[in-house]
Amino acid sequence: MFSPDSKLYQALTSLSTLVLANLAFVGLLLPAISGGVGTLLLFTVAADHFREGTVSWSKVWRTCRRGWGLATAWWIFDLLFGLALVWEWTFMSQFAEGFRIFVGAWLILAMFLVGMINVWLWPQLVRRAEAGPVGLQPEETGPVGTESAALVNPEVARESFFAMFIRSIRLGFRHLARTALALGVLAAPVLAAIFIKGLFWTVVGWMLLLGCAFGTYVVILLVGRPLGFVPALDGEAKFSD
Repeated sequence: MFSPDSKLYQALTSLSTLVLANLAFVGLLLPAISGGVGTLLLFTVAADHFREGTVSWSKVWRTCRRGWGLATAWWIFDLLFGLALVWEWTFMSQFAEGFRIFVGAWLILAMFLVGMINVWLWPQLVRRAEAGPVGLQPEETGPVGTESAALVNPEVARESFFAMFIRSIRLGFRHLARTALALGVLAAPVLAAIFIKGLFWTVVGWMLLLGCAFGTYVVILLVGRPLGFVPALDGEAKFSD
């Protein structure tokens, strides 16, 4: 039953990995500025598990160490955007009804666009950080077979933030159904906590223990293939653009 090859063992290993990643994310979220590293960690764990069926924590650490700068910068943008949204919603009650509807529609559109970009951008930040510094050789990434050659592609390592940003918009609209499902998965717990009476603390417990990592993994399942996060058994990764 508890053989490493058994389904139960693999399921428990996957569950424990997601729980550990979730707890690490929550810990990094406490000092708000490090939330970007926490989010990068979640997406790295999810992408690694999706591709390899297992997670190398040394590889996760290496990826976070390489990618913390861009991840933190984008996280700060997300924080500022969120604060701006809260400010707008707070003062909307002072507007006339027609103008409130107009502003509300634009805010919802802005939330969708920024959410769409996040869904497609974070996996690309992982891919860029995994590629490592320019000039990194495949044998420097770890044991043979743990990372595909695509992950040490110099072109990926040199890719600019602007190029990834534009690709996120393009892929978000091209794969609109995947985008909507991913956003729905991320938004569902929040909406449930707000609108379903008596569920608030249950949702909080779920998100603190497992929910953030689980939601991130589902996002990778939805957007991974168009971005080249292909399971090893499926063959060589092909990047969509």
